[in-house]
Parts: sequence; C-alpha cells; structure tokens
Amino acid sequence: MRRVVAALLLCCLAALPAPAKKKKKDEQRPPSRCMHVAVEGAVAYLAQTRSLTLLDVSEPERPKQIGRLFLPFALQGVAIDGHIAYLAGGTHGLFVADISDASSPVLLQRFETPGSVRQVLVSAGHAYLADGRDGLRVVDVSLPARPMHEALFRSRGKVRAIALEGSLLATAEGHAGVRLFDLSREGIPREKHMLRGIGDARDVAISGDLLLVAAGKSGLFVYRLQAKATPSLLAQLPARETSDHVAVAGGIAFVSNGTAGFQVVDLSEPAAPRELAGGHIEGARMVGRADIESGLVYVAADISGMALIDLAEPRAPVTLLPRKRTFKVTYPGR
Repeated sequence: MRRVVAALLLCCLAALPAPAKKKKKDEQRPPSRCMHVAVEGAVAYLAQTRSLTLLDVSEPERPKQIGRLFLPFALQGVAIDGHIAYLAGGTHGLFVADISDASSPVLLQRFETPGSVRQVLVSAGHAYLADGRDGLRVVDVSLPARPMHEALFRSRGKVRAIALEGSLLATAEGHAGVRLFDLSREGIPREKHMLRGIGDARDVAISGDLLLVAAGKSGLFVYRLQAKATPSLLAQLPARETSDHVAVAGGIAFVSNGTAGFQVVDLSEPAAPRELAGGHIEGARMVGRADIESGLVYVAADISGMALIDLAEPRAPVTLLPRKRTFKVTYPGR
C-alpha cells in the first residue's frame, strides 16, 4: 500500500514545474545546493536541491551516502521524528517521507500551504511550519500519511524560522520581531509574548532559560526566559557582518552570516557573551541552519554540501569538511 501511495504522489508531483532538461551525462550529478542539515544519531539528513540525502556520519570526517529521495524542487528544511522525515518544500508545501529503510526512503504524502514552508519542527504528533508570509501553521501529523490542518497564526512579517524546546515555541518574524508561544495545551500554540525592537529577526534558538535571536546587522540578542514575565534582554553581541543563523549547545553558540563567515560565542555568562573565535571557509557559503552534535557543527554549505566544524576547542575551531577549502580563524581584537 505504501508503494502505491508513493507512486500516486509522484504522479501528482509530475504536474509541478519541471526543471530544465539536461544532457544525459548530467542527470546523475548531485543536487547543486544544500539548505539544511539535521543530525539524528549517526545519520545526517541533507535538505538539498531536488533531494533529501541520507549520510552515515558514524565517522563524521568520512560521511557515506546511504540513501536519497529525489524530488522535483528545492527543499528548505528537514525534521526527523522516528522513522518519518518531514520536509519543508518552500512554495510546494510540506512533504512526509518514510525513512524506516534508510537506503530507500519513500514519499508518503504532500500537504499544500498558501505560504512558503521554510522550516518544520515536530513534537507530540504536531508539525509546526514556518510558512513565510502566511505565518505559523500547525498540522496534525498523528497519522503521518494523513496530515491535517489544525491552526494558523498570522504574522505582520514573514515567519523565517522557528525554535522549539519543551512546551515553548519561538518564531523569528523579521522586522516584526520574535513571538513566544506556549504549547502546554494539547500542542496548540497560545501566544505569550511579542518581542519588538530587535531589528531583523532571522533565526532563533532556545537553550534552557536562554533565548537567542540572530538579528542580521543588529547582531546576536540574548534573552533570559521567565516563567510568566516577558523575557528580559541580557546582552546584544555585535555581528562581524550579519547574524543570519544561530545554533547552541553546551553553553557555546555558533552564529553564521549566510556567506562564509561565523562566530563562536561563549554563553557561560549570558549577560556578557564573549566571542571566542571567528572564521570563514573560503568558497563555502553557510546558507542554512546548523546542528551541533557532540562538539561538531554540521552546517548547510550551499554548493559545497555539508560543512563540518570541530568545536572541541572553541577558541580554535577546526574545519573537517569540505576538505578542499581554505579555512581561516581570526580572534577577537586581532
């Protein structure tokens, strides 16, 4: 039955605008861009142009492709929940795939939205979509093969990114600011707070009682979350160029600027964050959100695929991938 559903879906996808035809020798070339990397266990999932690619990263410096699901459009993001992958398909909506057989992922369903799905997060049978100008969309995925619309929260700006920890969800909405939602009632968001005056909220991350906001040229904002009161602003760290994406783990934040540059930030004293190191990888544009696992930063690096940076010594980050790129690290005040 699953294969029949997949076949029907692929027939429907054939109606989407087809990419320009290429010469036969080009048909097996890998996708041209990587927009997001999510890591679960020893597998990295790459949201790429025209495919979801699965890599074995049990030896992170030597990733091996173990599976690929081809799609006729560019993916923007991926979220993994057990044996199911949820794919942000931009203007094509949300896609659901069965990855129980990593070597042969199967498309299960497509869920259309009026907006442009930039990111998806999943928790307790609900998928939360950053649906661009349409806002924050909630989809019931308790039956993954039958996603159903549940709720929509409009925004004054584009919902560019979302973060989720426990029962708290945050949305980055550009110049409109950042909204915080409480998910404690059956997973349906209830708006708690709206943070304004940030400038250009492009990405958000939650770690314990800290909320981090990558705010373009305004840099990195650090807020303290409070049970009932509005989060308090602790610090604002200037950007080297722009702060486009942020990831955090173990008191260390990794901030990338959408090109080749990044900052490594110490959050051990949140009211006084310190830049430990900055750097860039020549020719590797870090265009998407990063995932930090066991001291390694997995970054979507556009045409270079997946970049891998070792933060075992945060003051001296080391690039592991891509191998054929020049890596330079600079230090604050030098």
